Amino acid sequence: MAYDAELADRIRYLVGTGPGVTEKKMSGGLAFLIGGHMAISASGQGGALVRGRPGGVRRPRPEDNRHRGGHGRPGDAGMAARHLR
Repeated sequence: MAYDAELADRIRYLVGTGPGVTEKKMSGGLAFLIGGHMAISASGQGGALVRGRPGGVRRPRPEDNRHRGGHGRPGDAGMAARHLR
């Protein structure tokens, strides 16, 4: 499944396109990197993956973390598209 282009456009608008911001297709999704580090991605399985610092975000619910097989790394937050504005 390809990533949601409308969601990618919303992320692009919020993240911006300034120096140090790049986009990279990864695992069927589109990742937005800041300073070479993945910050957020439009997942190829729907929704988004938001990178945070370990302990800085709630543990994702399994249905929001399906792009990682239900197992996110500490600091990751999977978000179903319906939860994103």
